[in-house]
Amino acid sequence: MDIPEPITVHDNKILGGQITVGTSGSVLAVGQSVTGTATYTITQADLNNGAVTNSAFATGPNNIVISNNTSVTVLAIQKPDLKIDKDVDPKTYFTVGDLIDYSFTVTNKGNVDIAGSITVTDSMFGSSQISSHGLAPGQSVTRGKSYLITPQDIENGFVLNSAFATGSCNDKKITSNSDKAIAKFFGPTSNL
Repeated sequence: MDIPEPITVHDNKILGGQITVGTSGSVLAVGQSVTGTATYTITQADLNNGAVTNSAFATGPNNIVISNNTSVTVLAIQKPDLKIDKDVDPKTYFTVGDLIDYSFTVTNKGNVDIAGSITVTDSMFGSSQISSHGLAPGQSVTRGKSYLITPQDIENGFVLNSAFATGSCNDKKITSNSDKAIAKFFGPTSNL
């Protein structure tokens, strides 16, 4: 059976939900086809979900003829990635009781949300949750802790602190690099 054009395509990813293809007044004969295209912009939710599914069906004028419903799924390439940068200020200390400040910045360097809580495990301060709601791509969170220099730190000549961060993506644990910061003793030694 010939079908009068235009044909309306009902699509779940097209702005407005439908497009019209074919030429008004023409007829789509048996065995013939008509083609239309539309563009869809991937969203952050699509990346986080891991795929986007597009489904569509077509109708003739006045919905006289309705086609089958068809769909296609495009998988996302998910790249979860956490990075931690650790720093200390000042980078030198002189005596017992000096206060040095450690800071760390955790950044989502990937293309998907790091969900849930973000935890930092620190060699000096233990583990602590730094974000309860996760991090979106490109988002960072910075925290810090202070440390008092001890007699052992004077004897050692340096204080080394390292840390790494963890989060999750699609129920899989994501672990950052480990970064360290060193403060050095700058003062008279017991050998002088």
